[in-house]
Amino acid sequence: MSASAPLPSDSWLAEQLAWAYGYSGFGTPGETYPWDYQLPGDSVRGGIRRFPELGIQLRLWPGTEDPHEWLLNVSAWPETTQDHPQLGKMPWGFLEGLETASALLDAELDPGLGVVDVAHSRGCPHAVVNALISQVRSRWVLLMGSPRPGTMDLVRAWQGARIPGISYRTVNLHDRREVDVVTKVPFYVPGAAPFCPVMPWTDLEVQPDPNDRWMMLALHHEDTMYLPGIKAREGAGR
Repeated sequence: MSASAPLPSDSWLAEQLAWAYGYSGFGTPGETYPWDYQLPGDSVRGGIRRFPELGIQLRLWPGTEDPHEWLLNVSAWPETTQDHPQLGKMPWGFLEGLETASALLDAELDPGLGVVDVAHSRGCPHAVVNALISQVRSRWVLLMGSPRPGTMDLVRAWQGARIPGISYRTVNLHDRREVDVVTKVPFYVPGAAPFCPVMPWTDLEVQPDPNDRWMMLALHHEDTMYLPGIKAREGAGR
């Protein structure tokens, strides 16, 4: 399959990440996700799955699964940020261990297959930065529920690299003022923490469960919010 062959749909890509997360109802019942390579440790989570029949390999970037751990990782206070020499200021949880992880992934990629990045939550900043520092260019970067990973320095680097992609954000079908709270953080603080998204949001109208145990994070679920929203968008021909 040539490098210009059509890519799978965003919903198919999102289903692969849902399976990698271990959510029920995805993949083969009773089987864990068949990674071809999985990163060691917990500072950066993810790995590679190859699909030679499609001419692609996925770099999959799950987010953290514990709400408290996630909130620690996106702290926007100045003392918890790092300055990347090319990409500017970022929260430490988005950069910690990433250069090592990027080198490990590059070494495992099949040079005969195109690369597609699929990410959710904290995995999105990892996918974005990795796409910029990796030696292998991505054909498509799919982000779901991305925090604001950096400042305008990162946005300019992303725009300059011209990497194709999309960044989805869920919004409440009945009140569009209510959006996935993860996409609002780290909060924009002029001078101290001017964080912003790297791509314009593509909004998905969904209906959150009012009894969700994650409460304010009810719109953030990859399997029950983002994936159905993407499928609905594709079904509408968008």
